[in-house]
Amino acid sequence: MTIKNIAIPVFLRLFTGCMLQFLPYSVLCMLPFRGSFRHSDKKTGILTVLLTGTVCCCFGIIGSLIASCIPDSQALYQLVNIAFMAGVIPCLAWYIYEVRAAWQKKLFLFSFSLTSALLITSVSNSVVTWYYAGKPYEYLPYYGIYNLLNLTVTAVFLPMLWLILKKWFLPVSEGLSNRETGYLSVLSLLLFLLLSSGLAFIDYSYLLKNPMALFLYGAVILLVFLVYAIAFYLYRLAHERNQFQLKNLRMEQQLVLRDEQYRRIHDSIEINRQLRHDLRHHMLTLRGYLQSGETGQAEEYLSAYLEKADRYEIRKLCHDPVVNMVVSHYLDIAAQQDIRFTTRIDLPDELPVAAPDLSVLLGNMLENAITAAARAQGSNRFIRFHMLCSGKMLALTCDNGFDGAIRMKGDQYLSTREGHTGLGLKSLHFIAEKYDGGVEFTHEGNVFHTSVMLLTPENVR
Repeated sequence: MTIKNIAIPVFLRLFTGCMLQFLPYSVLCMLPFRGSFRHSDKKTGILTVLLTGTVCCCFGIIGSLIASCIPDSQALYQLVNIAFMAGVIPCLAWYIYEVRAAWQKKLFLFSFSLTSALLITSVSNSVVTWYYAGKPYEYLPYYGIYNLLNLTVTAVFLPMLWLILKKWFLPVSEGLSNRETGYLSVLSLLLFLLLSSGLAFIDYSYLLKNPMALFLYGAVILLVFLVYAIAFYLYRLAHERNQFQLKNLRMEQQLVLRDEQYRRIHDSIEINRQLRHDLRHHMLTLRGYLQSGETGQAEEYLSAYLEKADRYEIRKLCHDPVVNMVVSHYLDIAAQQDIRFTTRIDLPDELPVAAPDLSVLLGNMLENAITAAARAQGSNRFIRFHMLCSGKMLALTCDNGFDGAIRMKGDQYLSTREGHTGLGLKSLHFIAEKYDGGVEFTHEGNVFHTSVMLLTPENVR
């Protein structure tokens, strides 16, 4: 076989048909990962189109060569389909390389897109075979009205497939662990391999003449939809489980903060009662130092007394009691662990953010900062916390030193604490989304940066 065996009309037919099958589903499996590519979205799109065009061009050449050597028969159809399936391999390799995400999630979306394309192609083949029943027909793929029919069916079903992913997969994709997503991705891949091994060699003319074969064919297609319905149902259950865990975590944090507040109030009452009781003795001691001319001793004694009196006071950093209580709590913890903690808080008298949300948000941010800074050494043991409100935008930023250890999954940061699942970080995202805001984590050297932006409309409860 040489290049002379290639018929231009056959090549164009195969190239066009391949592009109409590959390109839409490349978009389908890439779309959920916008912003998570190794290159910019635009460059990734261009490279993907170029790769797809190259694969389709190779398929057109190989298919034309096969058609020049094999007579028009079911064998020709099967060999060309094998060449088509081989073109999937470089596309998968590119997809795995280019997308920055867990391989389990990538494999599931890729196999879902392949299976969808396979089913639509199979249905189109059935319709074309029925349409040309009793008329001249070729076994070489993409004959006659096939490309137009496949383009129409794809235009109808591709938006529906994207809506399924957008509604049933993307909102809950973080609810499954990598292991659980791996099980579903392997199941999806096996489903595609079984279907492709069967549908690639099926004789549609025989299928349409045999009612039992046609019934089994329809049953297989329905079974595929059933399997994916179960898979997405499991995703939804995992999402609900994740939300339940977040809710419990928030409740636990609120209880901890409430208990801490009660303890502080109780300690403050007790220490004030003790100070009032001992005030006369302190005054007598101070008078004794002054009468003896020991002003230095009197000053040291007074400083120690004031430090003890202030130790259990909740600092008034702003007009919001939740902010005062939570930030004061972590200021004391930082002082006990020799961590430099500086704050800048500029808030209005009334902050339209629900107290439970605010306490969990502050608690998670500052607890993570304290934990990280405590592991740092020397000048890296610091925390800088800013909380500012401008118009309807509330901004919280926290810079803290850390020991440089980072755990990531794709572009997401994970908790480095032993036995922690990262629900605290997810809780930050959950609260930010509730207020139409966002969360950003970055690090540079041994400094970790957390920023949270919230919209604070007047009707927030």
